[in-house]
Amino acid sequence: MNFLIDQSDYLSKTNTKCLKGVMSVLVLIHHLYQWSGIFRKSLIGAGLQFLGYLCVGVFFFLSGYGLMQSFQKQGKRYLDTFVRKRITPFYMTMTMFIIMYLVFLLLVGERVMGTEIIQSFLFGGTIIMNGWYLQVQLLLYVMFYFIFCFCSSRNWAMALTVLASALCMGAMIYLDYGSSWYVSLPLFSVGLIWARYEPQIITSLWKGNRWWLTLGTATLFFGIQVLGYMMTSSFRMKNCIITLFEISFVICILTAIRRVKIDYKITRFLGSISFEIYALQGIFLKLFSGINNMNTCMYVLCVTFATIVTAISIKPIVRKIYAI
Repeated sequence: MNFLIDQSDYLSKTNTKCLKGVMSVLVLIHHLYQWSGIFRKSLIGAGLQFLGYLCVGVFFFLSGYGLMQSFQKQGKRYLDTFVRKRITPFYMTMTMFIIMYLVFLLLVGERVMGTEIIQSFLFGGTIIMNGWYLQVQLLLYVMFYFIFCFCSSRNWAMALTVLASALCMGAMIYLDYGSSWYVSLPLFSVGLIWARYEPQIITSLWKGNRWWLTLGTATLFFGIQVLGYMMTSSFRMKNCIITLFEISFVICILTAIRRVKIDYKITRFLGSISFEIYALQGIFLKLFSGINNMNTCMYVLCVTFATIVTAISIKPIVRKIYAI
């Protein structure tokens, strides 16, 4: 089996799906660490804590990259069906998850305020555990659509989207949102820019054997940021460093998948249910929390198994929603 390849189409639809599958599992591992307390106060635990930020950064990068690539290939025709094929089914799927969480929380005796339910359908908070990502992603879809619809210049549209994303980030900081809401937002803009100038970026980073230098530099830069994060006590500085973490991590990942095969049956399978794995894991993290007090390993197995089985069960419904 040949693991090492020279893959020019490193961000093909298939490879992107595989990468999302890997990232969704890593996000689950990150949340299992947070809920179970395993490896707490250790170097491994510190790595698992940052894993969530890094993986979400990859998701936002792939979102920006995919939107820009699709627009470059199809032009304004892509926007003609964007609301029907992208925004509406995404919101309908999110609504289904909100209902699932509401039923679950009521069944376990959790008190749910009416304002929480209403906000779940809007922005700024949701009963979906870790569902902030879904709300931010929906906001980015809407923002991308309106800007690219009303701006005739592709470069200006991209620049305005980057600016709007930065303004959203600034607004969230001003309104005192949790850092998880905004530290990964710049990766969406990085994805847009990467797709727009991909040939030039590839030439700069990976021409010839330069990919070794790129991977080494990004890894070194990542290590320096880790030291910087540990040395600073400023909350704002830590958040800036986390964003730089994510950019370095994305460059490392892209450099790696250009040379290392990730297209396997298991990664394609996980990629096909990555959205569902992310959205549904919160139910089982909470449902099985009592087991964690008795047996952490059993807790991890139960959450993982239940999340994947439920994701598989829900996937046909999600497909039908997107097919409407």
